[in-house]
Amino acid sequence: MDDLEKIKIGVVAGGISSEREISLKSGRAVHESLSKHGFSSKLIDIKSQEKLKSSETYKGLVLVFIMIHGKGGEDGEIQSILEAAKIKYTGSDSTSSLNAFDKLKSKEIFEKNGLEVPLRMMLQHSPCLLYTSDAADE
Repeated sequence: MDDLEKIKIGVVAGGISSEREISLKSGRAVHESLSKHGFSSKLIDIKSQEKLKSSETYKGLVLVFIMIHGKGGEDGEIQSILEAAKIKYTGSDSTSSLNAFDKLKSKEIFEKNGLEVPLRMMLQHSPCLLYTSDAADE
């Protein structure tokens, strides 16, 4: 256990998605638990896309515990950054994360591998056309 306690662990939380606050709460809980159990843990609050992508953010870390929820944390982005920097991290690899984040893509993968999935429909955003009636003028 002594060797594990020397590993510098970064708990990456926050992010820029609408799930920022719950991510910070989760990140604090993980950081406190790691510290309580003797691990060298550093809580890293990601407040911008620039900080997420900066190699300085992860300098000196051996392991990153990913606690960012939503975009940036679950979509393969931080995983790709850490893979390029050759830093170990918790969770799935970048490709798996990207595929799981894309619900349509993940269902296609499930079907391709013989799993049954519910019927689905892909909706695309398009400008709404508003029609007015001239009947009120008559």
